Order: sequence, then structure tokens, then C-alpha cells
Amino acid sequence: MAAIVVGVMILKTGWKVGRPSIDGLMDGFDKEKMEEIKLRVLMMDGIDQVKELRARYHGPHVFIEMTIGVNACQWKKATI
Repeated sequence: MAAIVVGVMILKTGWKVGRPSIDGLMDGFDKEKMEEIKLRVLMMDGIDQVKELRARYHGPHVFIEMTIGVNACQWKKATI
């Protein structure tokens, strides 16, 4: 019985320690930060929607890849 309890404790500790490392290796990113980035982008003039947003850490830097939707009328005014 004691071996089962010790085994469960080892698995629980391994999960706590290993999960952040696995998320980092699999390009995991904090969902709250993703939502904050999305809201900041939507506040910019001419951007109507964020269709796709991906972010990942590369050392101390964050790389962000996104697809945005812009208002066609505002785009024409900006390019003319």
C-alpha cells in the first residue's frame, strides 16, 4: 500500500515539474497573454478582426504570428 502512495506522489511531482517544460517544447503559450495580445491588436485603427493568432517563446523573446482582417474602405484611404 505504501508503494502505491509513493508512486502516486512521484507521478504528481513529475507532472508538476514536467508539464511547463513540455508546454515550452511544444510551443505552448499562456492563454491569458494571447487574449491580451489579441485585444491590443484589435484596438489598432483599421483592424477589424484577428482570424488566427499563434505565439511562442524563443529564448527571452516572444514570436507572434497572426492573420488579421482589415476594413477595405480604410485600407484604400491609407494607400491612396
